[in-house]
Amino acid sequence: GCIALLGADGQAFDLYRLTGEEGLLPLNSKIPVDGTAIGTALRENRVVLTNDAKKSPYLDQEMLAKSGLNSMMCMGLMVQSKPFGTLNVGTFELNAFSENDRNLLVQIASLMTSSLENLNLLAEAELKAERERRVRAITDKIRQRGSRDGILQTAREEIAQLLRAKKTAVQLGDQDSLLRRLKPNPPVAEDSLLENQPSQGD
Repeated sequence: GCIALLGADGQAFDLYRLTGEEGLLPLNSKIPVDGTAIGTALRENRVVLTNDAKKSPYLDQEMLAKSGLNSMMCMGLMVQSKPFGTLNVGTFELNAFSENDRNLLVQIASLMTSSLENLNLLAEAELKAERERRVRAITDKIRQRGSRDGILQTAREEIAQLLRAKKTAVQLGDQDSLLRRLKPNPPVAEDSLLENQPSQGD
């Protein structure tokens, strides 16, 4: 079996072989979404079952039929309601898969997507907790400063590090003065330029 993961551009899949010891093994192959069984399975979030690949209208199954595979199933994988990839199985036998096999593949795919969603939620929770910890640490550092300049300097340095910003700045002033600094200079009219130029007789 193999798993096809949707690429970042959303136009093609990267194929990986499922192995017991090595996990996902890259097959260095790209399969387009359009005109393929795996693309149809993902877009329609269903099992595409083919028991005679030589008669299949899909490009990927036509290609696999040339290598001897005859029966294939692929199931779309949606993680947090977003397209993720497909789970694919195949065999050299004709008419190898039944409706029971289809249902089993659906159950396995559901288990996979549920586990992947849990992993994503766990990673998001860990990231949120880490950010909150860092914000608390920044707050503690700022409170320890005894001067206005020290507070501003610490805030600028810590925020730059937290947000991975190359440049940070603190602007002081009331609302009107800050807005004036942000407002671009108005273009100078042509007649104003002429008025400011000395005449040839001067």
